[in-house]
Amino acid sequence: MEIGKKMFLIIFLLSQLFIRCSNDDNCVKVAEREMTEEEVLEINQLSNFLSEDLGITLKKIIYSPSKSAFVIDGDILMPLEDARQRLKKTDLKIKDKANQRVSKKLIAPQFASSIQVYIYPEVPLEWRNAINESIKNWNNANTNLNLTVVKDQPLYGIKITMFDGGNIPAIAYGSLPSGLPGDSITINTYYNNLEESKKINALTHEFGHCFGLLHTNDTDAALIPCTPVSEMNSVMFSLNQTWNGFTYYDKVAISTLYPVGLGTKKMYTFRKNKSFLYSSDPCEINPEKNDCILQEEACYLYSTQVEGTVPLYRSYDADSQGHQLSRVQTSTDDVIQGYLYSTQQLGTTPLYRVTHYEFRPQGNIYHYLYTTEDWGAPFQIITGYVIKR
Repeated sequence: MEIGKKMFLIIFLLSQLFIRCSNDDNCVKVAEREMTEEEVLEINQLSNFLSEDLGITLKKIIYSPSKSAFVIDGDILMPLEDARQRLKKTDLKIKDKANQRVSKKLIAPQFASSIQVYIYPEVPLEWRNAINESIKNWNNANTNLNLTVVKDQPLYGIKITMFDGGNIPAIAYGSLPSGLPGDSITINTYYNNLEESKKINALTHEFGHCFGLLHTNDTDAALIPCTPVSEMNSVMFSLNQTWNGFTYYDKVAISTLYPVGLGTKKMYTFRKNKSFLYSSDPCEINPEKNDCILQEEACYLYSTQVEGTVPLYRSYDADSQGHQLSRVQTSTDDVIQGYLYSTQQLGTTPLYRVTHYEFRPQGNIYHYLYTTEDWGAPFQIITGYVIKR
């Protein structure tokens, strides 16, 4: 009976005119051709598969015959042939959901570090500027993702083009990865006059889809560990807004999926009053609940010990009410944050300890900042060596 209901839903949707309405209720109707019974049966199968595979409710997966593609959650475009190949390669008996929102298929590390982006000639200058700024956003996110604009169409990469969609809510469509990055972003010419900051946010959002990120307010999708059920300020929130940078949980999500090195995790620096706190577990410190702010992303550490690495211990200093990091365990209460190299290795950079002094009548208090930035400060020391991008 449930299958019958789903079949009816698909047939009903495919037999109607597709209507996209803007916020002011002006609508553009796009006539769709009628489909054969065999096509409807296949679309029904693929829709149910995509709903299960992506963790997105069936009603948010609509097939458009004119596009020969599925429109998923409003702004994700998956060509029919891609959906077929996705089904062909997937064993439906395997339930490998990860526990921001994420597709189960990501970009393989060897491809994530060298993503080529091709911009079609018809893309106007105002969008090209926003594309370049969006690429900078992702390249500066301190992950394994690295994007480069190329002059010739790549065999594998992200191709950006325009379409005349009229006054529909979708500013652009992105596609999902399948080991390789999602291969397309299409921009609606109707929004050519959108303000620059919103263009940047929209394209940064669509690139996120190409990397496997789904909408943060889609509660059906798989949740990335240590991120909230929904986050309105996230770049992956479904409603477009001005670009204000990646949120803390955006950074947690991105670095969880695409760390700079295989088997590594990010250690974060938080500031509470004048003290510094550190954690490589994003579930441990919540900036809002713990009354602190994210200072920076200190570095990446190995999650498990590899050859040449040693533990990095974290201890709590009662005087400064902050953390200290050391390769030497000083107490049974010390917590291992991860593993770093004790000597310089190819592809590593120093992790410096910079001392901040707080002068008090009863005696100075020392606060320690650990960073990969060389401050050249007095008494600055090297704690160890960590991998860098």
